[in-house]
Amino acid sequence: MKFDNGKKIDLIVVILLFLLSSAIALLFKWKPLVYSIPALVLPALYLCVREKKNWAKIALAVLVFGLLFGFFFDFIVILNRGWVITGPVFQWQFFGFYPFIDDMLGFAIMTLLIVVFYEHFVDDYRSQRISHHIWRAIIPASIATALVLLVYMTNPSYLKVPYVYLVFGSVAIIRPIALGIRKPRFLSSFLKVSIFFFFIWLGCELVALANNGWAFPGQYIGTVNIAGLVFPLEELIFWMLLYSGTIVSFYECYIDER
Repeated sequence: MKFDNGKKIDLIVVILLFLLSSAIALLFKWKPLVYSIPALVLPALYLCVREKKNWAKIALAVLVFGLLFGFFFDFIVILNRGWVITGPVFQWQFFGFYPFIDDMLGFAIMTLLIVVFYEHFVDDYRSQRISHHIWRAIIPASIATALVLLVYMTNPSYLKVPYVYLVFGSVAIIRPIALGIRKPRFLSSFLKVSIFFFFIWLGCELVALANNGWAFPGQYIGTVNIAGLVFPLEELIFWMLLYSGTIVSFYECYIDER
């Protein structure tokens, strides 16, 4: 990322806010959702104050990719115990097992920061228009969400998926891989975002595990152990390395008018 001194200061501020929030979260044993407010929301708001953003696009990204697709993915993974939120802030659970409020806020917050960061530091093409392709994301996401709920209420056994994190993580990265093959010039943008957020998500992971915020009782292809904090290899691949680039690819394909 090449930018002027103002952008360099912005990047330093974002990093410092995240590191300070992480240290305080460890000290006071904050739950993941509480920790995400100063660590993720505050940096996003700071960047929005520093430079005007297109809130219509950001809101659509949060709605479609954070909430609709996020719910579809998260609901099935949690149903199959791909991960478990052990420290929710809101105790109410959808269908008695799904921490709806915590998880949906979490996905919304992550999408918010990714899109704002991408617009602020990486995206060099600015258009106020929203792509007409947005319906190609909204309609499938809405149908998929409705089908998942219908199947769960009629025959939930159909939603049982072995190695669920591996399966759904692999499906999620099909779009960015296809886009990278078709339009190689986007790879640079995706890599910049992915490299930065790898360290952000790794930090979030370690803080959450240290504070017993979530756990991984499911089936995985391997595990990673950092200072006694253990998480699946799928978490490293699909969340820390590829999740942010995946969100950016969906954003470019279905919202950004390029």
